[in-house]
Amino acid sequence: MSDWTPADGLPPEVNPPGMEEIEDNPEALDQLLEKLYEERGIDFRNYKRSTMSRRLAKRFRARKVKSYTDYIKLLDKNVEEYETLFDDLTVNETYFFRNQTIFETFQKYLITIIKNCSDDNRPLRIWSAGCSSGEEPYSVAMLVDHCLLEQQKILPEIQIFATDIDQNMLQKAKEGVYPRLAVNGIPTEFLQSYFSLENGNYKITPSLQKQIRFEFHNLAHDPPFENLDIILCRNVIIYFNIGLQMEVLRKFYHGLRDDGLLLLGEYEVAIREGRNLFTNLHFEAKLYRKRQRKQGKSWKKP
Repeated sequence: MSDWTPADGLPPEVNPPGMEEIEDNPEALDQLLEKLYEERGIDFRNYKRSTMSRRLAKRFRARKVKSYTDYIKLLDKNVEEYETLFDDLTVNETYFFRNQTIFETFQKYLITIIKNCSDDNRPLRIWSAGCSSGEEPYSVAMLVDHCLLEQQKILPEIQIFATDIDQNMLQKAKEGVYPRLAVNGIPTEFLQSYFSLENGNYKITPSLQKQIRFEFHNLAHDPPFENLDIILCRNVIIYFNIGLQMEVLRKFYHGLRDDGLLLLGEYEVAIREGRNLFTNLHFEAKLYRKRQRKQGKSWKKP
């Protein structure tokens, strides 16, 4: 039994059953990833090879192939396989108010951002990058509305951008309909205020939905949104190699306003050059503040 604890950093990688039967051929794996990019515009070339190998193993077992070369041939014969493969390569684990302790910390800093926006009479702009089926941006929208009521503040507009590379997940997010099991962790007052019960499922209210713009966005290639107050990108860059992680952190830096906030995943950190771009505000929550480039409004820690 492993003696790993969260304090050790990233959890140890565990290979799925049967993976030992798949060839260890880095060049062939690179050819497969290049094929996905060239023929479908899906770019996993900068993802960690160990991550890609584990996820590909699932499709290999399902299709009874044991080499990357054989799987490339399968894709040539069966184009429908691309969609199934893409579902397996993307990670869509998410739920409302994921890690409640982190959201409680985040709320304290969110209140300060809201006060600044209200005092300046400007929109609050938030980006949820890697939003999957929408639970995170909807959680943030509920929290923003709750803070506005609690602090008796008014904003001219709330703009929440929610992006992902999985079109199927984006469609689910736009619909905003969730089964009972998915809403178990939501506070009762939020459930009553921001959902309606329809055919046994819970649907996000239109007033909350209109605050969020769901769209396709590839962190590796697309430019960031601009003039942002907050970026949430949790458990996404952990799957990128070091080069792509730094590229994405630089994009986040340029997308944020001075003193803007960046919330990363539980096991993610702003590495290398990222430490010159962001100041760590709360280590356990992985909450960072953009370092100022010029003289501006001083940050007031909550």
